[in-house]
Order: sequence, then C-alpha cells, then structure tokens
Amino acid sequence: MSNSLKEAYEYVCNTFFPRFDRQKEWIAKYSSKIPGQGLCDRNNKIIFVERIISDIELLLILIHEICHAVTSNDHGRKWQNRLLKAAELAAKIGQRELSKILKDEIKMYQNTVRTYVEVVYNSIEDCLIDLPQSSYATIIKYVAKYYGFYPEEFERRFKRCRKVYEEQKRILS
Repeated sequence: MSNSLKEAYEYVCNTFFPRFDRQKEWIAKYSSKIPGQGLCDRNNKIIFVERIISDIELLLILIHEICHAVTSNDHGRKWQNRLLKAAELAAKIGQRELSKILKDEIKMYQNTVRTYVEVVYNSIEDCLIDLPQSSYATIIKYVAKYYGFYPEEFERRFKRCRKVYEEQKRILS
C-alpha cells in the first residue's frame, strides 16, 4: 500500500469509521515523542503515530487509536467491541491479515483486563491479611486510592468488592 499518513488516515476513516469526524476536526500526525506506537489525544483531536512502521502496522495503529476516539481512553469492553467491528469489516473486505491482527489485539487486551481485575481483588484480600480488623469502607478507600479511583467509582468498576471482602473475612475468622 505504501501510503502517506494522510492517505492511510483517510482510508481508515472512510472504510472503518464513516461516521467519525464528519466535520474534519481531527488530524493524524507523526511523532517520535509518544510513549508507544500510537496515541489518541482526544482533547486536541490528534491521532499521533510513531514514524517508522510498516503499512499494516500503520492501519492497525490508526484503527486502534480511532477506536479510542470514538469510545474511551481505556481498552475496556466498549473499545474492544469497536475494534472487533473493525476486524470483522476488514475480513469482509478481504483484508484477512489486518482482521487477524486486530482480533489478536482484542484477545491480548481481554487477557490483560482479566489479569488486572484479579490483581485488584487480590489487593483487597492482601489488605485484609495485613489489617484483619479493618472495616470494608477502610479497605475499599485504601485500595481505591492506590489504583487511582474514588471509592464509589472503584466499587462501580469492580462489582465484586464486597463479596471478595466478606469471603476473605470469613477465611481469616
């Protein structure tokens, strides 16, 4: 394909995200100063891409970052569902290699999210081992703060907090 960034960006937008950026407010730019291969700056409406990459990597990164632009900054369920939609469309239009890479990326993030959730719940258990007399509110406040959440937000995101706490309490009794 060997397209310029602008051509690749337009192709991805037109093919995979036809309703995205109808006002043409977003741009794609190369940058060697980003922490990875791509970055979605939602505030400034810029998709950053690392300079030295192959054609298929360029498409992958653009799709990945535009999925952030249309869903959220994390790699959660909404983002994964949108990436899956792009993967299915890639397969449908004959871009099987791109489809496979996108699906592999989804699997990688699903495994990462599962592991992260397990680590969070293990943190609740570990706190109770260290501080067995602590109340649920105290443990949640501490663990939530450690992971960068307010307690209410933390409990909304990790719905099994109370159950994990109570099970660990029972074990320690």
